[in-house]
Amino acid sequence: MLTPIFLALIFCSSCLSSRNKLEKLPGLYFHLYSDHYTGFLNVTDDERLFYWFMESQNTPSVDPLIFWFNGGPGCSSLTSLITELGPMLLDKTGENLKRNEYSWNRMASVVFLESPTGVGFSYTETGEYPIPTDDFLTAKLNYDAVKLFFKEFPEYRNHDVFISGESYGGIYVPMLVDEILNGQKDFPINLKGMLIGNGLLDKKLAQQTRTIMSYGRGFITESIFENHLVKCCNGSITCKDTKIDILDCSDLPLPEEWDDTFYDRYNLYRKCVDLDCGVYPHTIPESFFNSKRVRRTLQIPHDKRWRDCDDLAYDRNLESVKDQILRAAKNGVRSLIYFGDADLMCNFIMGQKFVAKLGLKKLSPKKPWFFKQHHFSGTQTIYENLKFVTIHGASHSAPETHPAECYHILQQFLKDQDI
Repeated sequence: MLTPIFLALIFCSSCLSSRNKLEKLPGLYFHLYSDHYTGFLNVTDDERLFYWFMESQNTPSVDPLIFWFNGGPGCSSLTSLITELGPMLLDKTGENLKRNEYSWNRMASVVFLESPTGVGFSYTETGEYPIPTDDFLTAKLNYDAVKLFFKEFPEYRNHDVFISGESYGGIYVPMLVDEILNGQKDFPINLKGMLIGNGLLDKKLAQQTRTIMSYGRGFITESIFENHLVKCCNGSITCKDTKIDILDCSDLPLPEEWDDTFYDRYNLYRKCVDLDCGVYPHTIPESFFNSKRVRRTLQIPHDKRWRDCDDLAYDRNLESVKDQILRAAKNGVRSLIYFGDADLMCNFIMGQKFVAKLGLKKLSPKKPWFFKQHHFSGTQTIYENLKFVTIHGASHSAPETHPAECYHILQQFLKDQDI
């Protein structure tokens, strides 16, 4: 039997963070081809945010630096690391890791940050949970974490920086970009762009378009749709004035027999035979990160259980990131907003409408894009400092179901080239 190899962990003496260098993990039987570091950033006297930093497999001294955030709020970025973007993916056994040929760190160095406090391995010294927080406090917390990261790894300070994330990361990412732009005089960062995958960009617009998409996909009858329009949308098919404060209008108007085990709201093409399709958005075995060997390798100093998504005392107090994205575009920060079109909860119709309403100059109208032997892969619309892309058939976690297409999109975006 092959035995995973462990490297002695190296600790940073800085009081601002801890750094562990590792080369192998339990269940990993191949080389990673780049250095990996894990540790904690001491964002306050009490709060510790966990990070996993993997250097580029290409040329880490010059390649871009990407920060990645999962959404929720309350979901761990390590889920994306081990199911979507990282060089190693968890196999069906939940114990062994397999190589990912479309790992994002083949062309960039990537930092996976578990935020806010209480998510994943992030913790408090006092052990008090949950810590009340909101969209604005989390943005400041994430900004403090980014600055601490650069103090821990100063050699990356001048690299091209991209802030990225998915799902509720649609709120996290633009707000963090806004914090970085506001702090450029005091703490310059070479910010080049942001990437948002199936992001929640506008909460009211998300609700409006879920109903429209449910009808378009044949989930609801004509009569149910018409009744919903009268009750919740003032009779308008565009549903511009959704009354989300009315209980019956705050969720999808689906028949009672349609429960979460019948279909997957995050991947409409997923087969749900004997599966709990209500789980968000994957069914990643939590036993891997909670195993004693993995926790010991990562040097986790507490006994808080790692969960895919944690319950937080979180106030979702920003309705839309319109202002933040417009300020980013005005300051020359490029945005890539991509959507797997099989996701209902954070759907491409919301993204399409949101981007169109920004008022940015359109450089290229909506058109199809093709990948590998002229295979139709989705659509793209290009605006000044913003690209909107759909990925045909992809889920809420697009890099998981369509890794090659997402890798191609990222590669072209980092190079500032057409898809």
